[in-house]
Amino acid sequence: MDKIKDAIAIYAANFVLFSLIVLSIRFPANVLNEVIVSNLPKATNELAQAANEARIASVISAILDPIYIGAIIYCLWQIKRGGAFNYSNAMSAGLKTWGKLFTVNLVAGIFIFLGALAFIIPGIMLAVRYSLSTSIVIVEGYGNSSVVLKRSATLTAGRRWEIFGISCLLIILLFILAIIIGIPFAFSNSIISNVISTSIVDLLVPVLAIVLFLYYWQAQQEEKIA
Repeated sequence: MDKIKDAIAIYAANFVLFSLIVLSIRFPANVLNEVIVSNLPKATNELAQAANEARIASVISAILDPIYIGAIIYCLWQIKRGGAFNYSNAMSAGLKTWGKLFTVNLVAGIFIFLGALAFIIPGIMLAVRYSLSTSIVIVEGYGNSSVVLKRSATLTAGRRWEIFGISCLLIILLFILAIIIGIPFAFSNSIISNVISTSIVDLLVPVLAIVLFLYYWQAQQEEKIA
């Protein structure tokens, strides 16, 4: 729980900057998602329609989200090392490392997907195993996916159950908050209301990224001492 408290404290102290970083990517991404979804041919049933919309959202997130996640990790790195940071250099760092982050996420995603096909649990284990990859790319500069994933596996060793538990708790809390946030918009299905509600929910996501960075930083510091 200390990691969650620390993450919330860091987020609160940098809320305006982090919000600008998130919304710079997620707001246009949400607009794009709504425009594409609204022009999709209607599926034969609601389940198929929801699956189509989820696939579109996933593709957009996979392409664009590494930019703002990378930017936030850069800020966290500067906080820990006592360096200066602002919107401009954070977004610059996110954009410069986009290719590396996208490639690493893609490779990790393939392994996680294949693991999930094997009765789900191996996929979850791999997701935890590779959970520090973004921090490794930003802080240590590695671009080779194999090196990054192996490095993440090394740094998560001995703390995977803790990372898994904290991540599950945060995801549940974020899901509940997302439902609460969505209540005022539940009776409107306009593009504007959907974009606004989704963008507000997106502002919650950095807490998980901060928690994972804190695990990375702790593991890295312990490694240096050892």
